[in-house]
Amino acid sequence: MLLFYYVCGGNTINGDNWNFWMGVAFMIGGFFGAPLLGQVARATQKKTAVMVAAIIGILGYGGSWFLYTPAIPWLQTIASGTMGLAAAGLWMLHGSIGADVIDYDELAMGIRREGSFTACGSYVLKLGNSMGGFVAGLILGWAGFNSVLGAQSQNTIFWIRAMLASYSCYRFVCSNFYLFQNSILQNNDVKKSAPNLKHEEDTYKITSDPRNSTLHFFQRFPMMCSVLFLHYL
Repeated sequence: MLLFYYVCGGNTINGDNWNFWMGVAFMIGGFFGAPLLGQVARATQKKTAVMVAAIIGILGYGGSWFLYTPAIPWLQTIASGTMGLAAAGLWMLHGSIGADVIDYDELAMGIRREGSFTACGSYVLKLGNSMGGFVAGLILGWAGFNSVLGAQSQNTIFWIRAMLASYSCYRFVCSNFYLFQNSILQNNDVKKSAPNLKHEEDTYKITSDPRNSTLHFFQRFPMMCSVLFLHYL
């Protein structure tokens, strides 16, 4: 949106050309993001790696206020590449942490429920994706965007720029705050976090009240989905 109506001044042909290069920059950022953040996860912990990815996202989206400029159009590729780096890390670590949460749930409750986690996780991703589009439409309408016009008003451009930078940063700050509150992700070894096990061989000897098991599922499930939900929203 900003690319066409702000950086390129409504010139869709020039905007399409820059959109291609921004896609290339996003792809390159994603290509390097997965191994780099994977190394961070191995050197520290997955929780730290996700928080680092969120901080990179803050730099990319927050920096869009300065990098999306008609004076130097190529600067927007830096923002796009940074966003791609953060997105690749979040996608990779989301699945890895999800597997840890499922293992923790089995160790704590004695029930293997990856089907439930996967089904609910898929629903949350779709919900975040759909809500992201819905909220974006609300923001555009509130900012006074009119697709009929070739160039938007200065007030409309200002609010679109402000919401892209501020709201996106707000999402990542919320995800980092939520991660900071979760003790299950303090280390990479989820077995150390399981409260009901004295020995590893006791894994399949646990019996629990089904009501407690269901409560445990709804307590642990948000850990796997919150970061990606906020990322999409």
